Amino acid sequence: MPMNHNFLENWPFDVLFEAFTQQGEEVYLVGGAVRDLLLGKRPGDWDFTSSAEPDKIAAILAEAFPEHTLILKGKRFGTIGIDLSDAAEDVSFEITAFRKEESYTDGRHPEEVAFQASIFEDVRRRDFTVNGLWMDRHGAIFDAVGGFSDLKEKKIRCIGQADERFDEDRLRKWRCVRFAAQIGGQIDAHTRDAIIEAPTTDGVSVERIQIEFSKMLTGPDAAFAVRELKATGLWDDLLRRSASEDLPEPVTEKINEVPSDLAMRLAWLLQNGSADRVRAFLKGLRFSNQIVREVTVLLNFSTLDCRDIVKFKTALRQMGAPLFEKALALQKVKSDNAQNRVVFIKIVNDHEPIVPSDLAIGGRDLKSLGFHGRQIGDVLARLLRWVYQSPKQNQREALLERAKAWRDQENKNEGKQSE
Repeated sequence: MPMNHNFLENWPFDVLFEAFTQQGEEVYLVGGAVRDLLLGKRPGDWDFTSSAEPDKIAAILAEAFPEHTLILKGKRFGTIGIDLSDAAEDVSFEITAFRKEESYTDGRHPEEVAFQASIFEDVRRRDFTVNGLWMDRHGAIFDAVGGFSDLKEKKIRCIGQADERFDEDRLRKWRCVRFAAQIGGQIDAHTRDAIIEAPTTDGVSVERIQIEFSKMLTGPDAAFAVRELKATGLWDDLLRRSASEDLPEPVTEKINEVPSDLAMRLAWLLQNGSADRVRAFLKGLRFSNQIVREVTVLLNFSTLDCRDIVKFKTALRQMGAPLFEKALALQKVKSDNAQNRVVFIKIVNDHEPIVPSDLAIGGRDLKSLGFHGRQIGDVLARLLRWVYQSPKQNQREALLERAKAWRDQENKNEGKQSE
């Protein structure tokens, strides 16, 4: 299994290990960081665990890294963080005291935490075997829960009894599906059955679920993730939590071919839903206003067609080039309509006018011709539609002549009506 642990020989981790060793305390890299290293990936989070209690962890870190500020918000649960980022690299990590968790009553957080534990007790209270591995300063990996073999088989399995692990923290049901999708694997049968028997996530904030959902959709196998959500009952629970039980079936076919962009994959997944229903679903899951807007716009402009150049350019004006490109990319996955992209590239390369400010004349010019008030905006809009069809006509004299012709025609019509 590929692994690179050369980082252990580099600052700041060598300083970290040495500081705890000198104080007679154990410290190990643990959990997802070890998992990612075994998969040949650079970890997204660096988590350590130590025999030292929280106050001593804080003291050791303060002495080892005197110029940096400790992060103490997780101290209640035994976690001390520190940010060592500089202009060259982002480096931060958390160290948590060995702990035993006593009881959970809200489906998310332990009521009590005991810190006088061993590394073996610490890993046995964790969620999945692939997250129960730990590594010392020399790169030696230790496994007391079968995580190494499960990782080789690409299998996600709960440590201990699955129903107990999920009762402790119901968010683990979503993390289970996400990890399986990320490693291109499967969920252990007993673990999967435990989710099917109790897919509810009450007690977990929808914001936390949305984060897991977003990671699934932008991950390497979104199709697998959504199929598992459906098969385990987590999808129906998600619809219940977001008050969107009437949302149509999600579309997983070809979703992995969609670029790994959250708005694009959401738009693909929810393409059978109306914009209003989709918007309500996304808002119910506390997605950002930007994501809600992008998804609904992509759904509203899902049938772009350059054969109607006025509508095509009008859509470009309303969406903006970045979102328009996303719409074209989605369309390519669906129908591989290459001509739309060819036309779009030509519009961009030729700097064809798209918004009123691109016109060779403006409001002052129209005002000098006798237009006023709303007439100015109306005439600019008409001129824009005209040059959509004939971009070469975006010349000052041509536009002024066209505006004069419209003015004269309107004056003539008014004269006839007054007779």
